[in-house]
Amino acid sequence: PLVPESTLEKACEKIWNNFKSETNNQYWNFIGVSNLRYIHSNKMNPLTIDGTKVQGRSLEYLKDVGLQKEILNEIEKDWGGFGASSYILLAQKRVKKNPSNFILTDTTFWLESIRLLGAMRLANAGDISMSTMWVTTSVKFNVGRGGYLRIGYSVPATSSGIRYSLKKSQEKKIQKIYNNLKKLETNGYHNAPGNLDLALKSFMSTYDKYPSGSDAQLLDLITSIEAVLGTDREISFRLAFRLSGLLAKNNIERRHIFKAMKHFYDTRSKLVHGVRLKSPNQNILNEVVEIKKYARRILEAFVSLAAKSNPKYSRKFFENELDEVLQDETARKKLQSYLGLI
Repeated sequence: PLVPESTLEKACEKIWNNFKSETNNQYWNFIGVSNLRYIHSNKMNPLTIDGTKVQGRSLEYLKDVGLQKEILNEIEKDWGGFGASSYILLAQKRVKKNPSNFILTDTTFWLESIRLLGAMRLANAGDISMSTMWVTTSVKFNVGRGGYLRIGYSVPATSSGIRYSLKKSQEKKIQKIYNNLKKLETNGYHNAPGNLDLALKSFMSTYDKYPSGSDAQLLDLITSIEAVLGTDREISFRLAFRLSGLLAKNNIERRHIFKAMKHFYDTRSKLVHGVRLKSPNQNILNEVVEIKKYARRILEAFVSLAAKSNPKYSRKFFENELDEVLQDETARKKLQSYLGLI
């Protein structure tokens, strides 16, 4: 029985009232929730973008929102291991009821959640990731929408992950990157240098691929940078020259990035060709956090550039004129300033 201690009349009345409440409600309330790993925040208010929230975990709150006991149990079972945090990603969407969605569940907030996660990764360092997303519909009366869905999967975290620190001061930056990514997904990447779409996929793979190791991350990060700055000739030299020219604030930093990229690319080439790594190249793998920082900075800048309706520097500029401009310090600084790199 629904309410064992009540009379049959009261139980029927409660069911009837829930039915009336559901039929009077013109909207479905779809909900998705996922555990977040490797994240910490001192801010009290949740980060909310496009109906998706990053907030502290409260099973009581999630119960009040409308999640069933089965989902709460799944969240608890998934909550643990390396990188476990007290934060979740919660997505909600109200959709007007109609015959086409009477049974089917709207899961478009999965894409919005992935976009928000990508924006956070481009905004700041840290190995933030999300687990399986459990999706359900919050209803007063079950009209046939039983159970829940699972989207995605939980990638086992490693013990070497870096904690992502979410700060209040970062919210505007994350929002801007999110808006730019959304615009690119809608309008396409035709203004982007090189193959920005592939570059972003490769960068995100460094967080989500399993098993995760510094060698696999290096391969994906080089692919990411090469996709937007690569060339078919003198690849190692020109990739290092272009990246250092775009990122460095001064000559000392420029030499450092140039030298580091040469070492990273050399190690990557040995990995691709199955060469057993010796000590110098093994040591380079321990510095993969550095090249990840380079990739993050250049991708954030190019996402912003590509999202502009009429960018000052076109795709053809990066194909034909970039090397020449990087040799002129005044022109180089103007380019860096436009890209937001200095």
